[in-house]
Amino acid sequence: MKRLIVKGRVQGVGFRYFTEILASEYGAKGYVKNLFNGDVEIIISNENEIEYKQFKNKIIAGNSMSEVDKLVEEEYYGEKYNKFTIKY
Repeated sequence: MKRLIVKGRVQGVGFRYFTEILASEYGAKGYVKNLFNGDVEIIISNENEIEYKQFKNKIIAGNSMSEVDKLVEEEYYGEKYNKFTIKY
């Protein structure tokens, strides 16, 4: 599993919903949530490496209203998820 921190204009622009739709398209599990500092955190599990890379590239591209400045990627060893959700 991976933990992605997305930096830029990613809050208040539908980015979490955009991420949820992408996760559904790629069969990913985990969650997306806004962080207090203005970043967005994504925990994602997808066994297919090609699909994961496609998902990540679309996250970097963002939706029509967002602007991703930086993506930080790291391994995640926490709880496992059986679906993808938006956390509040």
